[in-house]
Amino acid sequence: MVDRRMSFHVPNVVASVPVARHRVMRQITVWDHGMGAEARDAFALLVSELVTNAVLHAGDRAGLLKVGVSLIERVVRIEVFDHSDRPPVLGRRDPDDAEGENGRGMFLVGALADRHGYRILGDGKSVWAERDLPPVPREAARREILREGGRTCRPAARPAPH
Repeated sequence: MVDRRMSFHVPNVVASVPVARHRVMRQITVWDHGMGAEARDAFALLVSELVTNAVLHAGDRAGLLKVGVSLIERVVRIEVFDHSDRPPVLGRRDPDDAEGENGRGMFLVGALADRHGYRILGDGKSVWAERDLPPVPREAARREILREGGRTCRPAARPAPH
């Protein structure tokens, strides 16, 4: 069973968005597991939207955000923890934003993720998104098992006829 996790803290400021995206994408690239460019692009956008949403709406400008990424079996989860207990709002657009840049973050998360949600915690909340990785071709799966220290079964050689 594959179970990998990594987390880190960033300041609750807009400048943390590219930092968080870079760190998560670097870790996902290390894990790889046969994800293609489309999946990597989706993860980059998910990190950006989740962290941006926390920075803009969590309210605690002096605090830190915790960003987590995990790979369990064939599911990657990106999670952002903040100090607000206000749930995220899907698709609420800011009427003062003439360019239409704000209000679409959670809508994009919903469109890109296979599953997403939030949970209220004792000291804030966690907003998360999950995406399933595509199935691994048989030979790639075999190489992964060997790399992880496992063994694969091979058919026994047939005994020579007497």
